[in-house]
Amino acid sequence: MKGKRGLSAVVATVLLILLSLAAVSIIAGFVIPFARDSLDEGGACFDLLGDLQIADTGYNCYAENPDNQGDYRSGFSVRVENENIIGFRVGLTRSGSSSAYILTDETEESEITKIGPGSFIPGVGEVRTYFYEGIIDKVEIAPLTVGENSCDISDSIKLKECVKEDVIYDLWQIGESG
Repeated sequence: MKGKRGLSAVVATVLLILLSLAAVSIIAGFVIPFARDSLDEGGACFDLLGDLQIADTGYNCYAENPDNQGDYRSGFSVRVENENIIGFRVGLTRSGSSSAYILTDETEESEITKIGPGSFIPGVGEVRTYFYEGIIDKVEIAPLTVGENSCDISDSIKLKECVKEDVIYDLWQIGESG
């Protein structure tokens, strides 16, 4: 074994450190841009917390048609408090099933209809009331940001039967002229 020399412990340690640094550099090149993009997207949604809500109006309920028993219509009202909200996703739960709808100002046809004139999505500080044919148990809303990124649910409400006559009238009469 004379004349054969192995790597010294110092050289082996330096090579392992260099190899580790190279591996970390390569991984960081992929992870950092991915994390930055994910945080930017999440940050946009974080800035909208509380800016899309179900407004506390008398229309958050369902009512039977006074002229045609057995026909029901559900209503809910939405308030927007941020100009970066370009629309919202609505989740409707009824009889154990659910449906999701995307509502923007470009929405032309939907099973969800707005009450009254104006844009489909309320402006900043405005409230818009919508109705749906049938009984809805629960409504959930989530904002859509510029670029149509969908955020997590920002508000929800369980609907009850309407008790006020004027609300029932509005859901059935004003809703017809939409």
